[in-house]
Amino acid sequence: FLSGLNGTTSKKYGSPAFQLVHEWAHYRYGVFDEYGTPGDYRYPSMYCEFGMVRANACSVRMRFTASTGNGEPCRVYRGCRVSTKCNAKFYQNTRDPVESSIMFMPYIPGVSQFCDDSKRKHNIFAPSKHNHICQRRSTWDVISNNADFQNLGGQVPETQVQVKFQEVQQRNDSLGKVVMALDISGSMRDHDRLVRLKSAAIHFVRDVLPNGFLLGIVVFSSSAKVTRWLTAVNNASRIDMAKAIDLLAAGGGTCIGCALRQSVQVLKEGGRTAEGDTIILMTDGEENEDPRIAAVLPELLTEKVVVNTVALGTSAAKELENLALMTGGKAFSLSDSQANIEVAMESAFVESTTAQLDEADRPITILDESIKLNKSKKISVLIDSGLGKDTKVVIMSGSQTNLEVHVSDPKGNTCKNCSFRISNLGSKWLTVEIPSPAMPGTWNLALATKAVMDVVNVRVTSMAVAAGDHPIRLRTFLKRFDVNQALDACIYSEVSKGPHAVLRAKVLAKVMTPQENVGQLIVELFDDGVGADVTANDGIYSAYFTQFKGNGRYSV
Repeated sequence: FLSGLNGTTSKKYGSPAFQLVHEWAHYRYGVFDEYGTPGDYRYPSMYCEFGMVRANACSVRMRFTASTGNGEPCRVYRGCRVSTKCNAKFYQNTRDPVESSIMFMPYIPGVSQFCDDSKRKHNIFAPSKHNHICQRRSTWDVISNNADFQNLGGQVPETQVQVKFQEVQQRNDSLGKVVMALDISGSMRDHDRLVRLKSAAIHFVRDVLPNGFLLGIVVFSSSAKVTRWLTAVNNASRIDMAKAIDLLAAGGGTCIGCALRQSVQVLKEGGRTAEGDTIILMTDGEENEDPRIAAVLPELLTEKVVVNTVALGTSAAKELENLALMTGGKAFSLSDSQANIEVAMESAFVESTTAQLDEADRPITILDESIKLNKSKKISVLIDSGLGKDTKVVIMSGSQTNLEVHVSDPKGNTCKNCSFRISNLGSKWLTVEIPSPAMPGTWNLALATKAVMDVVNVRVTSMAVAAGDHPIRLRTFLKRFDVNQALDACIYSEVSKGPHAVLRAKVLAKVMTPQENVGQLIVELFDDGVGADVTANDGIYSAYFTQFKGNGRYSV
């Protein structure tokens, strides 16, 4: 967009350099706009201060004229109330132009600096979005306190600055490279953790991970060992790797640094680069062997490896979240008491690998629900008209031998062409594949069990039928991994359909607590610009989480 500015667009936006700085400051440093919008009650284009009408701008020196949309003069009512129909048009004093602020309107001639607390005085009274969210600090105060600038020390910038860009391209030889670093220390015997890990990992390798990935497996206890070097995932290698996982046995201490260092070596095998590759680290214990995470972290940052961490139980190393944060990864937390923990483990594996795929190649999770099955239950699943490719129903239960599953399409007909496959290694997993394209509408799953009671997890995934179709997607993230104050406990979910925001959705977040007697909590997220939500109607739904029951790991 910026490189293509020309004609009337160029006249409207001015120099693309300042527009780029404006957007980059949003993206990199988290500052906000310093202007208002006509009709906006929270961030108006004009406001009253000490009986005078002022423009909502960073600098009080910025000159303006005010009028309505049809050119009529603005009305100022008694009490210095300005009509919401009024709009300000800004211009410069040619003798003494205003330099600030780039976060105001960078296309105004002469505007080339950020507001600060000295020469380019920041207007703390302006009802701008930046003042509201950043506690009335100037934009330069926020930016200059970022680590980018704090790490510069006392360096004096040169008059000539040479910038080097690194071009990164997607590899064509594989979909991605992943190493699973799995804890087999003695504590993995507790709560059948290793049994559950093996069940989840075997199903992930056998039935979920797409062909074309390069997968390596590292196991660790007091030291680390390569179980499988990078191997292209195909029908033959799946069986071999699943058998290797099934042979794992627990014993020994916990050397997480050993596992990380060995995983990097696997990723670099054969002279490859590890940049952008992923390590999935699953552990249940504290470090008790050298090297520690802190010693290996600089090596990971140098290699630019992404580490996704999976903390199992309450005793997992406290450094895991920071490890994920520093390497650009995600942190997952699992409780021994949660139902069908194997499904949660596998979900962490899936999210870690699909993140390397193009968005169009990532499956959409339509349903992921754990239910207590007593005799029988009917589950309805809505498949949107844009979905229907590679639709799969994955059912995990105590034993598939006690379970009967019937699938019917939206017309009520039994799906005769659906394929049913039980995992060969362990009989807990059943995969039902619906022929593509699946008929849009409401599908029904009828479940029946011979057991007195069974906890069953049902997950339904599908993909867009056509490359140009954009299904509704949801991306959930947190403000911080480490929460020390109430304002840090924010949950965000972005709901989008291609480049467009999805409005008026009902978004619920499920929060697993570290307390076994509390379990799961439900939090509703909103996109109304109130409370935790920064901007109304932008497709990002937000909420503060306030139901803490004590210290520990909470997962969303």
